[in-house]
This record gives sequence, C-alpha cells and structure tokens, in this order.
Amino acid sequence: MLKINSEKKRKRRIAIIAIITILFIGLVYVVFLTDFFKVKRIEVVGNKTVSEEEIKNAFNFSYIFWSVEEKRLPVTVREAKVIKSFLKREVLIETKEREPFALWCFNKEGIENCRWFDETGFIFMDSPLTKGAFIKSIRGDREVEIGNFVMEENLFKNLKEILDIFERNRISVLKFETGDLKNEELTAYVGNLPIFFSLREDPSFTEEALNTLKSKFSSLSYIDLRSEGKVFYK
Repeated sequence: MLKINSEKKRKRRIAIIAIITILFIGLVYVVFLTDFFKVKRIEVVGNKTVSEEEIKNAFNFSYIFWSVEEKRLPVTVREAKVIKSFLKREVLIETKEREPFALWCFNKEGIENCRWFDETGFIFMDSPLTKGAFIKSIRGDREVEIGNFVMEENLFKNLKEILDIFERNRISVLKFETGDLKNEELTAYVGNLPIFFSLREDPSFTEEALNTLKSKFSSLSYIDLRSEGKVFYK
C-alpha cells in the first residue's frame, strides 16, 4: 500500500514538473520569440527642436512590461515623461524642451561667443552674437560649455532676480557684465550708467531704489547697490 502511494506521489511530481516546464517554455517562446509583449508603437510629443529619433534613442524600449532604461537625453530637453498603454502596447513620451532665458557671452581667441541658458542657469545651445535691450545677455570672462551651469545655484538665484527686477520695472538694460566672478558681482549698464550689484546679497531691496532713482538715471555717473539695504550713487 505504501509502495503504491509513493509511486502515485512520484508520478504526480513528474507531472507537475512537466507542466511547469511546458508553461516555462511557452512563456519564453511568447516573450522572446513573438511580438506579443514587445512595444508596438512609440509616440513623442512636445519636441520642437529635437527629432523624435533623438528622443527615442535616449531610452531603451524592448518589452512593454519591462522598466524603461533612460540613457542620456539631449541637452535641449529638460524632462521627458514616459506613459505606457499596456493593452495597446504603446508608449507615449511627453517631452519638455528648455526655453531660452538669457545669453551667456564670453570672449574666446578674440571672438565673442554666446550661448543660451534656461531659467535654471543651464547652458544648452549656441547662439549667434546678438545685441539689443530685448535680449537679456550676460557677458563674462569664463567660457561655460554646453551642458553646464553658468554659476553656482545661490549666485544664479540672485542674478535671475536682478534680471526680473529690470524686466518688471521696464528698465531697458544695454548689457550685463560679471567679469570673472571672483568678486561675485554684476554690473548692469542702463545706457552709459553702470549699476553695481552683489550676487551674494538678496537683491530684493534694490527694486525700490531703482524706481526712486529712475528719473535721475541720465544725470548720474553710477549707482552702487552692492551693500544690502544701502544705496550709493553719484
């Protein structure tokens, strides 16, 4: 009796192993030898200057249920969101490209070069040299390569606020200069009038000072706003 039960258990184990093996082989066949789980369609939206192929090549898409491996996005793309439709086996990539905020200009071998940076201070694109009060441009002594930030985050936060103050108050600036940033300072030229700022200090107090002195700009030699809460001018 015991021998018969043992034989039944052995046959049952063999049957279970056989079923599992068949199911495993079938799963391997469906996954790797058919298109059943493969991504059928990839759509890219939001791209303007970057091609669909560049976006697609930044990801490794194989099977719809696998996690997406992100490679390196083009520098002009700020972010990309991947949305999967498992039933349709489709992938939607929503991209957001970087928007030009201002130009970073520098002199290299006697030639002035300019590159666009976004509102985070990230350099992402070369630009032809441009002039005019409608385009914000910062001139410095350092070359900043594409893919890098123009300066440290705490300094850039104050730089951006200074630019915003001029824009909010409709004060036309001919150019901004930082020099080599050793002194962490910024000079704004309203016509021939230099206005000095410290990038280490919160510039919010300067807005009221600029509006107070706006009517006197043409008669002043300089305005010094480098000391927090203090205004010097001549």
